Amino acid sequence: MNARTRNVKETKKELRWNAKCPCGSGKSYGDCCKKRDFKWVKDKKGITYRQVKMSEELVENLKKAEERFEQVFGRKPGRDDKLFIDQYRYDPELIESEFSRIALEAGVGPPVVYASEKTGLIVTEENLNRFTELELEEWDEAIAEYYDLEEQGIDPFLKDYDDGQFTYVAKWVELEAVLDGCVIHLGRFIENMPRNKKLNGSDLLQYFWVQRTFQSVRSILVLVREGVGADCLPLVRSIYDNYLRISYLRMNPESAEDFLGIAGLSWGTHEYVRNDNGKLDRRRIRNKESGQITRGHISSYKMAERSGREIDLAFFDDVYDLLSSFVHSDVRHINEFLEEDGGLKLFSEDDPRIALQYSTVILAMLLDELRLIDKVKKQTRLDLLFYVTKLRKAFLEMVEASGQIVEDNPHLFLLVDRLSLLGKE
Repeated sequence: MNARTRNVKETKKELRWNAKCPCGSGKSYGDCCKKRDFKWVKDKKGITYRQVKMSEELVENLKKAEERFEQVFGRKPGRDDKLFIDQYRYDPELIESEFSRIALEAGVGPPVVYASEKTGLIVTEENLNRFTELELEEWDEAIAEYYDLEEQGIDPFLKDYDDGQFTYVAKWVELEAVLDGCVIHLGRFIENMPRNKKLNGSDLLQYFWVQRTFQSVRSILVLVREGVGADCLPLVRSIYDNYLRISYLRMNPESAEDFLGIAGLSWGTHEYVRNDNGKLDRRRIRNKESGQITRGHISSYKMAERSGREIDLAFFDDVYDLLSSFVHSDVRHINEFLEEDGGLKLFSEDDPRIALQYSTVILAMLLDELRLIDKVKKQTRLDLLFYVTKLRKAFLEMVEASGQIVEDNPHLFLLVDRLSLLGKE
């Protein structure tokens, strides 16, 4: 609704008794909608509107919307301003799904929630007379469809999705619950770390990367529950980076000096080496006290290559570029923001399940890597192995539910193949 709708006074006349009813019933207005709690009116331009008396609650909400507009813009809404400005904060599809979830939790009957999703209407005994006959027929058909599906043993709320790479059944929420358990395992791992100043460099680095992963997973779950997907993927890449570093450090303990040298730049204990021409060589770092020279950069590709697992390099080539493209606003994703007419969408097709699937595989890899660290206690190793197995099982069940043939999809085959190696060392 914009200000013009509210403020411009136009003369509108109710349709005549014998006029064709605009609702589409084919009846005359007098024999159809004129008996209901609204009017069909026509303005000077010949445009027909449905005119409904506003309830006191709606009037109050309109006042609040105007106050909200003034808070944000410092002025009253103009003729061409949209009144409900909070629409820019929420994806319409998310609002619809959240409405359904909240309605079910509040005890609204599932057939009613299903019919509302199907028709976009909310029909109650109190407002029956505010809808056209055709709208009520559509509502009744949706209710009947709910019961028909239930009789066939089909969950009416189960939906099929196709994102172009994977097809999922809407049990993906179960995957979210499994990822929630990763937060607990990571938090417990951090809590059990040694609490003294005698931590060596490798321990300090490993625990730091686990801490960063812990924070990233918590953030991902918050975003997923808000229906946000694309903005999760940079966080997923961060988790993958941490996996590569932890794995590389375990396989190459001497690299701790390189990572600590990079950290020393911010501590003031290290500095970049200068070349003979006086320019900084950012590939080499010097310890100011000892003079020791360490590497200033270790590429993610190099870490994947040295992980000790041949498949990690193939996994890197397949996954890293995709995740990085969401970090840098890669123009390859521009189509996701384009309307059919070429205009830009306010909200892209943002699917949080993509972030969940990558998070599941990469977190399983990371937890399995933590299990192999020398100083990890036996019980913690067993706990991590249990949860790695649980993550793998959750992912494979999702794949099975999709109906896809793994061998026909090289990308999916790689993810499943990488999961199959976990827990073997």
